[in-house]
Amino acid sequence: MKKILVKKTAGLLAVLTVVVSLLAGCAGSNTATERQNSATEPDKSTVYSDGQSVKDIFLEDAKIIAFEYVGISPDDAAVYKAELDDGIYEIEFIYGDEDYEIGVNKSTGEVVKFNKEKHKSGNVNAADEGGEITLEQAKTIAFEYAGVSSSDATVLKEELDDGNYEIDFTALDTKYEVDVNKSTGEVVKFDKEIIGNSQSASGTEIEFEEALNIAYNHAGVNPESVYDREIEFEYNHYEISFKYDGYEYEYEISTDGTILKSEKERDYF
Repeated sequence: MKKILVKKTAGLLAVLTVVVSLLAGCAGSNTATERQNSATEPDKSTVYSDGQSVKDIFLEDAKIIAFEYVGISPDDAAVYKAELDDGIYEIEFIYGDEDYEIGVNKSTGEVVKFNKEKHKSGNVNAADEGGEITLEQAKTIAFEYAGVSSSDATVLKEELDDGNYEIDFTALDTKYEVDVNKSTGEVVKFDKEIIGNSQSASGTEIEFEEALNIAYNHAGVNPESVYDREIEFEYNHYEISFKYDGYEYEYEISTDGTILKSEKERDYF
């Protein structure tokens, strides 16, 4: 009787051993399949050199991607246009005697457009030799004029158009549009607009003359030399425009004295 029991127990153990082996084999097969799939499936995300995934990249990131795509150092190229248009950063620059046009997708960082052709008027890298400023110098001038640190600014647009560098950027709750003349380095247009919440907690309201004085002080002008002055009240802010020393100024000042918008532009008559 004992021998029969031993035989049955031994048989049961043998069956269990086979079942366990089969289960282990299946698990191992699944693991191997998963590893194989993960090894062969391509990584569809675009990644920076520091390993960070790209998502809604900034203009400066797009420029880096463009230069890396063509294998060019940013120091050797002359960028004359960089802006966001319909979800695509359009980067245009000159390197050597060739024009480059590169489109970089804002969401993925993928280069979606590339064009290269001979530059018709020679190499503009030597533009500063004739006393003209570069785009980077224009950006520095724009930041300093606005009183904004370059580390705090997010550039939205930088472009050379009709002899002026157009620099658009934001800092904190303010958007700036600054045009800098390529030949002289002079700021020929300045536009500043509050894009965040500018409501004051004081609840006080200023009068016309106070709004004017705020605009004059901000512009640094002599009120006695101002001409073509206009001021009107719209909803909850004053709209002020005037001319001074060859420039036209436009301001929007809220009733609590906050400058919502300021613009300075050459008056070409």
